[in-house]
Amino acid sequence: RLNFEKNEGRQAVVSEIWLLERSRDSYEVRGDVDRIAELRRSLPQGWTLKAYCNCGSGSRQHLMEVTGRVDFLPVDATGLVRRYVGYYNDTQHRNTPQTPLLKEEVVATAIPDREVNNWSSVLFVEDGPRTLILVKESHKCVNQYGYDTGAFELTASGIANTGTSLSAQEILPERYRQAWASWTVVGENSADGRELALKRFERIRYPVNPDTDIYIIANTWGSDRGVEASDEANVLREMAVQKELGIDVQQIDDGYQKPKKGGTTPMKGWYPHPDRYPDGFRTVRARAGELGLKLGLWFAAMQVGLQEMKDNYDAAGFACYKLDFTNIRNHDHIEQMIDKIRSYELYTGHRSKVNWDVTENAPRFGYFWAKEYGCVFLENRKPRLPENVVYVPSLVLRDLWHLSKYCNLNKFQGTVQNKDRVDTLKSDAFRYSHAYTVAIPLMSTPLFFQETQFYTPEARAEVKRVLAAYRQVREEIYRCLVYPIGEEPDNASWTGFQACDTSSDRGYLTLFREIENREPTHAIRMRFMAGRRIGFTDLLSGETFEAEADETGQVAFSLAEPGSFRFLKYEIKSNL
Repeated sequence: RLNFEKNEGRQAVVSEIWLLERSRDSYEVRGDVDRIAELRRSLPQGWTLKAYCNCGSGSRQHLMEVTGRVDFLPVDATGLVRRYVGYYNDTQHRNTPQTPLLKEEVVATAIPDREVNNWSSVLFVEDGPRTLILVKESHKCVNQYGYDTGAFELTASGIANTGTSLSAQEILPERYRQAWASWTVVGENSADGRELALKRFERIRYPVNPDTDIYIIANTWGSDRGVEASDEANVLREMAVQKELGIDVQQIDDGYQKPKKGGTTPMKGWYPHPDRYPDGFRTVRARAGELGLKLGLWFAAMQVGLQEMKDNYDAAGFACYKLDFTNIRNHDHIEQMIDKIRSYELYTGHRSKVNWDVTENAPRFGYFWAKEYGCVFLENRKPRLPENVVYVPSLVLRDLWHLSKYCNLNKFQGTVQNKDRVDTLKSDAFRYSHAYTVAIPLMSTPLFFQETQFYTPEARAEVKRVLAAYRQVREEIYRCLVYPIGEEPDNASWTGFQACDTSSDRGYLTLFREIENREPTHAIRMRFMAGRRIGFTDLLSGETFEAEADETGQVAFSLAEPGSFRFLKYEIKSNL
């Protein structure tokens, strides 16, 4: 990790980093293919390019300039409580107990003159029993200002939501251009009320389409075998296992478009390379049809063209495209990206979606923007390499728990990894069961970031059992709003998720007793359940039982062993 510091004078800017090695070896270097080719042509004799990073610097978003105001409410909040909320991107480097996904700051002191916050996407203004909620629908993240995402500015005159995504030079005389949208929502001022109001509006803004948004997906990249996992023969093996397990989509990641090592035919656009797919995508499409599976594909978002996206859809009917390596530096980039995706989805009759990638720190997509086009690929979590993304169950659980506080979790992909292949020196995944690792993301969109063929027969049996139970109820879960319950995951907590529809008497729970926890029985506050008698059904064992929620919603649950979980359906029986 490289750290740069500039203490005086003009702003220090790092535009890119390259790593050279005195070697004849050839390395796979990911990023801007044109820039990488240019660097390779300029290398001194005897040197090779080992790594490259476009830092996204030298562009105006790092100056945090603000072009104007998108919204203004004449509300004097200077004497009220302010709650600022934002999420971090760059999950590639936020995989430790010290790097949470969520930042939340409550400020209760009076504002003497002016308060400006430029890292948060959400502002709650809390006034007694009511709260006013303002949301920036932009790609802002706590650690990435992005392109003109602005700030919340509070004075006695009112609350301004600034940052339009349009500089004066970008305003055109011949047509309209879009600015960032702004949400204004009101709700009850309690944990349940704040989250309910925000999630209800988000569900209206980003509804769930049962035909395209409900699926279990597997991706070829996550088993540390790189581009080799994208070969046609390997994908065919994977699809057979995925049919057995109950997975719906096989997504082919990077490599399908590249020649094999030693191949002589160069890469020609974003199409299956004949070295790896001699008959194009015809064979894998036919096999997917036989098995009743769908296919997905990976692209470098800013390099792939609309026609290439259409051509691949025509060739294989891809259900979703994962879009990686975005670096949005100006309004043209924003407009080009959204116009391309809108045109593509219209071309497919809305039968195909995208997965936005927020794994790195370049200005990409954020957490409250563009989710009508698909869901968010949250994080790479792998068995061994690189060390900073090794799969740790409690950290994956914590990331999803944080997301479920202020976002609708089903718009995010949560990782399942093969715990038998995870480095035992860097993770305690080996201490948990396969069933536990599958249960963690059930309230999100489950992502098997791995080659599933490496599961043992015993592991497959565990996975199949959980997925079979989940598939029976997942459409109902997607109709619910998901909330975090219990304690924040820290590998020693009682924690979990509650999926509920406040207009219904039913819902679902996933409860986790983490591996370091020493309490076989623990009381957890269920949302919206205070003073109710509740009936539960264990979706894995079929066991039924009833319990009473006290006046605060607390219900006592039991799990005999640490590192275990329950997947429950519940129904309100009566009021106490």
